[in-house]
Amino acid sequence: MEKTAQCNGSESCKDGGETITNAANGTQPFCFSAEPTMDDIRRLQAEFTAERDWNQFHQPRSLLLALVGEVGELSELFQWRPDATEGLPGWTEAERERLEHELSDVLIYLLELAEKCRVDLPRAVLCKMALNRAKYPAGRVRGSARKYTDFSFSEMSVIHQTGGTDKQAPKLNCCGAAHKQTCSNLRMMSMYSLVQHKAKVFLVVLYHCSCSA
Repeated sequence: MEKTAQCNGSESCKDGGETITNAANGTQPFCFSAEPTMDDIRRLQAEFTAERDWNQFHQPRSLLLALVGEVGELSELFQWRPDATEGLPGWTEAERERLEHELSDVLIYLLELAEKCRVDLPRAVLCKMALNRAKYPAGRVRGSARKYTDFSFSEMSVIHQTGGTDKQAPKLNCCGAAHKQTCSNLRMMSMYSLVQHKAKVFLVVLYHCSCSA
């Protein structure tokens, strides 16, 4: 059942039936505002850039370097901060305002970079999340920080055979080629893991045989 929750203390948002908890008070759900959309922000930045004749400077490489610089400024806000837990309960209003500015700069440059590279970012994100769900099925990796390349042979077998067991995995045509490549990579890793497993068994048997000889 779809639920409606208060968003950011005033606006309402729909969470698709999933409970999202804000660590600041343990109960307040959090979600972004419905507007502006990512494309609204992209358009506003495109207008801002065009009005100043900055497109000659705002090319992919320069935008990427600017994005990296903004991420560096963002990281400074968290440096030496042991209190930077979810919700940032110990931060002042001035600190949170600066955080909002730096995060906004990062997002603006990211969206402009995607535009200049002709990447439909919202669609690309959905495709990437579908691939991530295939690599990391919730029922297999819950509570684990391991990379999918570190899974055991048995775990890898389940993943490449089923493509993941995540019920929320979106089915998108745009993920076809990339998803097939991911599944192919997982199968190759599974075969490699099997070879490693058999090699270890052989060495153990060989060791025991040499000891008993």
